[in-house]
Amino acid sequence: MKRATLNTMAPNTGENIPLVKSNGKPKSSDGSLDLTVILASLQTMRDGDFTVRLPGTWVGLAGKVADTFNEIVAAISTWRRN
Repeated sequence: MKRATLNTMAPNTGENIPLVKSNGKPKSSDGSLDLTVILASLQTMRDGDFTVRLPGTWVGLAGKVADTFNEIVAAISTWRRN
């Protein structure tokens, strides 16, 4: 099972930027929810890779989104095998 990356390459710099704070929530520079990891996971799923998962360590609303995403991907993966 592939997990969504918790780091991403900064545009035009090649520098890795951590996307998850130590408290388990995705971050952005202004403290709001950063959707980068969620978008990357959705795009991976769209492209047919149903092994992608969001981190199970996220908490709060982000954690609920991650759990729901992971449940949907697992259900699709099971459905496609049958």
